[in-house]
Amino acid sequence: MTEMAERLHTRYERLLAAAQARPPLKTAVAHPCDDVSLSSTLEAARLGLIAPILVGPQAKLRAPASAANLDLEPYTIVDSEHSVDSAMKAVALVREGKAQPARMIAEHMMSVLKVSPQPG
Repeated sequence: MTEMAERLHTRYERLLAAAQARPPLKTAVAHPCDDVSLSSTLEAARLGLIAPILVGPQAKLRAPASAANLDLEPYTIVDSEHSVDSAMKAVALVREGKAQPARMIAEHMMSVLKVSPQPG
């Protein structure tokens, strides 16, 4: 590993440790129905960064999970008809206080990174 790569890896590990020191954020994830979106979401959950609520058509969520041997049982799934319905249901979860709004997630990450939001 090059010196630059090693420094970046060390910074990533420190950032990850800081984020893991906080409770996971309840996050509504709208339509993670492809392998990259679903596996990334579940990896963030495995790392303790988020507590995801998966919002999408059951069959479309389960297909990539099955193909990648991912277990969806530990997660809440909100069934939807299509991607727009997924987005609308994810927003409803935030409005109902069942998931964190994006602003709170951004503020959480800024506090982990120790930066201040820009005015405006």
